[in-house]
Amino acid sequence: MSCAALPRRRVAMPYHCSSTCRTRTRRAERRRFARYDVNLLVLLTGGVGRTANLSETGVLMETDQTFQPMETIEFDLVLEELDPERPYWMRCQGTIVRIEPAPDGWRIAVEIDRYTLPAPRD
Repeated sequence: MSCAALPRRRVAMPYHCSSTCRTRTRRAERRRFARYDVNLLVLLTGGVGRTANLSETGVLMETDQTFQPMETIEFDLVLEELDPERPYWMRCQGTIVRIEPAPDGWRIAVEIDRYTLPAPRD
């Protein structure tokens, strides 16, 4: 891709591209919601994981389980910080939008389609 093919909206963050030019600029951040570095336990069918970050519409988690892009999954986020003796949890359903290798398995990016907040577990 040549520099002429880049979109008009740019920020000045040079990095190397193809042999047709020396540097080009990256596209501006397009996220609509802030991401928060949160380390929560994730309960998956047949396994567990931990969150790397969380936003209003998605979660990035690390797990040793394998998934496929565009797969729909259900999982629970354990909100142990609210009450460690009786943790709350959030049941989520979402679509896997990205999978990448991680040191101990996989990083799974999930777009949350819906969630519920059931009563605390005993």
